[in-house]
Amino acid sequence: MENLRLNKYEDSVAGFVKATAMEGGKQYVIYANMAEAYMGLAGEKTGAEQTAPMDKGLESFGKSIELALAKAKKFPESYRCRSYHYAGWENHSAAWHD
Repeated sequence: MENLRLNKYEDSVAGFVKATAMEGGKQYVIYANMAEAYMGLAGEKTGAEQTAPMDKGLESFGKSIELALAKAKKFPESYRCRSYHYAGWENHSAAWHD
């Protein structure tokens, strides 16, 4: 969190990726903070270099929302969010089966 506060976005992303691996990918707040770090990193880039961190940021926001809905036991909304997430990332097969 300190790296994020200090706008050290690359270090922040690395820390949050490590945190999701350590805790099993179940805490929505880690994904929300990771999304913020990716978006900050994207803001430091221009042109085509912005695309990858921006996409990762949006993906992390989506995962954060999905996990928060599941935590609130809003399972239909969580599945719907995950389906939209799959479709948005052109994983249509996963979206259809979800």
